[in-house]
Amino acid sequence: MGKLVLGKTPEELEAERAKKEREQEAEIQASILERQKKLQALHSKQKTNKVIITLLIVLVSGILITFGTYNTFFKQGLTEDDVAGIVNSARYTDIYPSEGLDGYIRDNCENLFLKYYNDNRAGQGVNIASVEVDKDSCYIFKVRKLSPTLAQVYFSVDIITTMNDKPVTDKNIIEQLKRSGFGADLSKTSEPVEKTVTPTPAPTEEVTDTTEGETTEETEIEYVVDENGELVLDDEGNPIPVEKTETEVAEATPTPEPEEELEIPNTSVDYQVNQTGEAKHYYMTSNGAIMESGEVIRERYSFYVPVKLAYQYDTDETTVVTTGYAIVDEMNLYSLVETDMVDFKEITVDPVFAFDEDKLLDEDTTSKMQTKVNNTLKALYEGTTDTSQDFQNFRKFNNYNAQFVQIEDFQAYSEPNYLGYNVHVAYSIITDTGFKYTLETYMLVEQNGGTWVIREFM
Repeated sequence: MGKLVLGKTPEELEAERAKKEREQEAEIQASILERQKKLQALHSKQKTNKVIITLLIVLVSGILITFGTYNTFFKQGLTEDDVAGIVNSARYTDIYPSEGLDGYIRDNCENLFLKYYNDNRAGQGVNIASVEVDKDSCYIFKVRKLSPTLAQVYFSVDIITTMNDKPVTDKNIIEQLKRSGFGADLSKTSEPVEKTVTPTPAPTEEVTDTTEGETTEETEIEYVVDENGELVLDDEGNPIPVEKTETEVAEATPTPEPEEELEIPNTSVDYQVNQTGEAKHYYMTSNGAIMESGEVIRERYSFYVPVKLAYQYDTDETTVVTTGYAIVDEMNLYSLVETDMVDFKEITVDPVFAFDEDKLLDEDTTSKMQTKVNNTLKALYEGTTDTSQDFQNFRKFNNYNAQFVQIEDFQAYSEPNYLGYNVHVAYSIITDTGFKYTLETYMLVEQNGGTWVIREFM
């Protein structure tokens, strides 16, 4: 009877253990081979990258060395004239200058307007006598920079339109004018009357001026006579005239009677026909027609025109010798309405002026700062105390001869705003003319030892 074996024999167990060991060794060998393959691939990639980087470094270095050598030894640099040209160009073109622009537009606005003005006086219903431009009313209200040498200039000017004179046909107006004394005729005329004083009887001679085209009055002349009443003759045989004294001459001079004043007709008048209307000018022509002077209409128009800064170089083409303005496009009527702020009841403070309210200083420090600023402002407006140690600013303070009243509001912060100020103060003054004005400004107030100093004042 055979043996009954339960489980595996020791030989079988040993064989299985050996098999497992071989399988584990095979797996380990396979993993080692896989790792070596990955390392080889990584090494190969690193080697390739190193070659590429090396090539790039060599290429860049070669380019830098090549261009550096060319720029240093072969390329021609800027000459003095080139540098001068660059400086002059920057000086005259970086900022569009406005000096003289106002005068240029004022002097030429009339010619510009007349260039585009269409004389349509002969059109149906048109009753225009003349159109003028009031150059003194010209005002530039905006300059929009388009380039360093070109700007769009916006200006407004008064255009004066005079209408044609028209005959007055309204009987009511004519009657009102006549009642006011308009066009009165001459009521009285007078001719000058001379009185002739007859001198003392004596031999006389009538002298008549027979100049061609002119006849004068006959004048009586007295001559010297002797005791017998005969004329006394001079050496040439002519009668001797009597020499009269100034009194006798004055008595013999004809005295004209005073002329009566002539009543000059009123033929030109400014008259208000009714209480609601404006006074109009009326005049009378030589043939007696009553005319109403043409209405003068003043209206303000806005225009825009591109203006370029024209500058000319010297013969070296680098030095600017003259500059001037030039119109480079058509002038147009500006039809848009500006959206400028006109309601100042509520003004929104720009963030650059604003402070961080969490950075307000404590009441005690704020009170000390306010007292110092109050005293400094008072001294600045009085102008009798040296404030050089309290108000450290290179500019002088203009007090407008005003009187400092008091500080209305004072706020101090531990950190300044965007503009560098740490105090916002509102204070009131009374001007020398008597009105009160409240100023709001910003300051930089810093501690200096045991006191406070105003470093900056907006």
